[in-house]
Amino acid sequence: MKLILMLLAVPMALGLFSACQVEVVGNAFTPPAATFISGTVRLDDGSVESGGPAVLFRFDCEDPPPPVGLGFPVDFVVIPEDSFERGSAPFVFPYVPPSSCHLISGFVDRDRDFHYASAVTSQASAGDLLIGLRQVTVGAPLAGSDWIQPAEGVVLRGEIAVPLERPAFEPLDLLSLDPVAPRMELDPAGHALAPALFALGTHQVRSDVVDVVAPLFTVVFEEDADQDGLPDDLNQDGMPDLRWPRLFVRLLAPGSQEPVEPPVILAAVILPVNPLDEEDIEADLLARVLQQGLPLDGETPLLARRITVTVPGLAVSSLQPLELVPLSEVAASGVEVTGRYQLMLMNSSGQTWSLPNQLIQYGYENQGLPLLVEMAEP
Repeated sequence: MKLILMLLAVPMALGLFSACQVEVVGNAFTPPAATFISGTVRLDDGSVESGGPAVLFRFDCEDPPPPVGLGFPVDFVVIPEDSFERGSAPFVFPYVPPSSCHLISGFVDRDRDFHYASAVTSQASAGDLLIGLRQVTVGAPLAGSDWIQPAEGVVLRGEIAVPLERPAFEPLDLLSLDPVAPRMELDPAGHALAPALFALGTHQVRSDVVDVVAPLFTVVFEEDADQDGLPDDLNQDGMPDLRWPRLFVRLLAPGSQEPVEPPVILAAVILPVNPLDEEDIEADLLARVLQQGLPLDGETPLLARRITVTVPGLAVSSLQPLELVPLSEVAASGVEVTGRYQLMLMNSSGQTWSLPNQLIQYGYENQGLPLLVEMAEP
């Protein structure tokens, strides 16, 4: 009898509850309105089996990834290998904010060496299948509602196998070619006493975390638009210009491997020759390009194991368009400019390598070498 009375009471209670107008009020702990992006990853290289998990990254359109920009992903998802059927697998990015623009890319990790914790282990390596960049826009909530239309049916295509490894490197002394932390000294006003001049040499890495075998730099000269048989000198410094690779030099927070915010970025120039040794054939990039008969089309790479770099003591005040100011101006504004600077090299493929990195924990001491900017001794 008690059970019957309880069952009879349930619809009555539900009826009373439904008749009440309960106002739901959000607070600081209420999650913001969000939606999702979903779709399918397709293997367009003729494969039926993926050969590994797929790793997808979501970037903000205002902060695109390499090689377009320097953006970090705001989110990532891993699609297990067994999710693929007949060359396709579904994906979902949850908790996507309204009124937002996103860039989605990734790769199929066929050597299964992806790890999210480090920049050097969270990108495509040789043999992986690249997933092309796709822009997705999410609209605003419906008027008077928290409902946000999800972005569904997005198709991502894996089409191109990555031909090269990540450009693992270490900084070298230009004369001895020994590993060394480059240095630049400043006077009390923050002027560079002399440009930092050093080499970067590719370096094979074999560890429990990552294997990088036979890394190379992709050297791409400026296009020969004036048809004089040489790459164009757009900045009028008397030397042919290079498009790739690119080196970004960013001040690190004290005791950290993360750049400071707001960033302090130094200009870096990759030279076509070693100015300290005219007979350094390996560093004479232009002579090698001409000798190999590579087209000066601004796209075809020369594969190199060593490049020469100078950091002239100029700070980047704007990346787009590129604007430079003397480092002394940044120092005069009260910003700290001395310390350890990250060296991040980007190949034309968008693959990057940064020093210092987490491999110093595995005995690779030279993977912890930064550029040091210091005040000169009085």
